[in-house]
Amino acid sequence: MRRVTTRTGSTSSDDSTAQIQVSVSGHFLKVARESVGLSQERFAERLSVDANTIQSWETGRRPIKSIQLSTLGRLKHALRQLGANQQVLTALHDATETDYLLDYILNTNPEQMAPVSHPLATLVMKRSIMDVLAWSLADHVPAWLSTLHRAPRRGPVADTPLLSAANKRRFFEHLRIAADRSLASSLRTNPAAILLRWQAYYLSAWSASGETHSWLREMNRMEHAWFGEPVHWTPAWAAARSLVVAQARLGDPEPLRRFLDKAISSDECQEANLNYWAYWVGEIAATHHTGEFMAAKHGDWGGSLLLHRLVNNLRPNDGALDLYVHSMSALLQQRPYVVRHDPALAKAVTGRATGLLLNGPSALSRKSAWQLEHIRSGLSVSTQ
Repeated sequence: MRRVTTRTGSTSSDDSTAQIQVSVSGHFLKVARESVGLSQERFAERLSVDANTIQSWETGRRPIKSIQLSTLGRLKHALRQLGANQQVLTALHDATETDYLLDYILNTNPEQMAPVSHPLATLVMKRSIMDVLAWSLADHVPAWLSTLHRAPRRGPVADTPLLSAANKRRFFEHLRIAADRSLASSLRTNPAAILLRWQAYYLSAWSASGETHSWLREMNRMEHAWFGEPVHWTPAWAAARSLVVAQARLGDPEPLRRFLDKAISSDECQEANLNYWAYWVGEIAATHHTGEFMAAKHGDWGGSLLLHRLVNNLRPNDGALDLYVHSMSALLQQRPYVVRHDPALAKAVTGRATGLLLNGPSALSRKSAWQLEHIRSGLSVSTQ
């Protein structure tokens, strides 16, 4: 195997290096099993397999992504019958997708792969998969996990699916090189290459290194040089949005604020922003493989799930706070019925807005503060 050894992508032959194995899905299988209160032995009995098989799946010695589909189906069916909730089953599915992505990134030389064939270039990922990745890359535990029963650690299975420091460095280096290569003259306008960059930018924000900061600034400069100011919706608009969100998450909100002032002013861009949010949280249920769906009409999603998500995101220490406020304002203008028939949700919006205006104004741009005040006053009038 050839190993990437530097930021610029130089490689060294190392045929003795074993392939890097990761098993996020094994960890989530353990979470799922514990959530229904079964030991490995009892779960093995339920599946009519040996207890060592369950242990090998959970530790990653036998990767779940490699087992037969019929066996994986039996696993999920057994967990469903035992009362596992849908979030557990969804997380287990997403963890197998995560294993595939991590396996590709950690074991593929980015200098030798075709950017348009990269897993990040072929599927627009949703929040559920990104939550699993966030736990692996940054130890951000999914919020729903706190409601589940989890047994104390016993045996060789780790408490979290967090990657080692070396594997995280390898992961982020691969992303940078792959995204750099997608800007080659023959590729930069290809929708798949743009999707690769778009998702690489988002994932890069889980690395707070100085190298990541510098790289994102340089990519911002290059995206502007090739595509100009993103004032109309194009696939490149989506990549620009992701890039400035990543910069904001790493402590530089100004590119995002400029983007909100200039690049989400048209109706088509407002629609694209909300459509992407709806897809992200699962209100648009279909799976998409390019960003074109953002510019289409999707009148069938309601907005309640999205508004709940945006309300929960309203925290002073979140770098993308201005985007959440802007998106909430646009959502309530476009779908005011979301709060008209849900007093509890309207109260939550008003409470978060009031708290931010009183206790976290320094985290907001002047425009965001005005939007929050407008939201709060409008809801106060409508609920009287």
